[in-house]
Amino acid sequence: MTEQAIVHKILITQIGQRVSFQVRLPKDARRLIGLEYDARKISGNAYVSFLNAYVNFLFVDEGGEGDPPLFGTQGDPSFRPNPNKLIGRLSLRNSFCEGLFYQGNLVEDNNTEQYEGIALQGYVPKPWMHSTRREEIGINVNPGLIQGFFEDSYGVNSHTELEYELILYFWIEKCSNDN
Repeated sequence: MTEQAIVHKILITQIGQRVSFQVRLPKDARRLIGLEYDARKISGNAYVSFLNAYVNFLFVDEGGEGDPPLFGTQGDPSFRPNPNKLIGRLSLRNSFCEGLFYQGNLVEDNNTEQYEGIALQGYVPKPWMHSTRREEIGINVNPGLIQGFFEDSYGVNSHTELEYELILYFWIEKCSNDN
């Protein structure tokens, strides 16, 4: 058996956008075995809260007794909480089956464990670039026409405008051509 990835790109141009799409799997596909996703930012303006900046300015701890804080006002960056960010909700159904075979939240995993993904190199790509945030979901479905629906929630409450590309990688197992 050989495996192949089918790539489908979805352009999100508005916050909260809903997109319907279809992906036709090849005729020699035996089954759909997995799904990976990735998000790449194209443009956007982050929401800036002047109230939070003012509150942080009022309650800055200068270290007490004249000593400056060791790591500045933000604290030690190694222990700063970095919550995962919800990209959106994806629903998938197959033309051969009733109901949905996958429905779930697509999440940007911002938690690195024990310096995962850190390497010595001159250029370090940002999380939004070069597919450094690809996530994998295992599924087992018969092939056919896949119908999908995606509802964006990535920029809600954090951006005034955001445009990004969601890339879905559908992994299939192909029939062997041995005769």
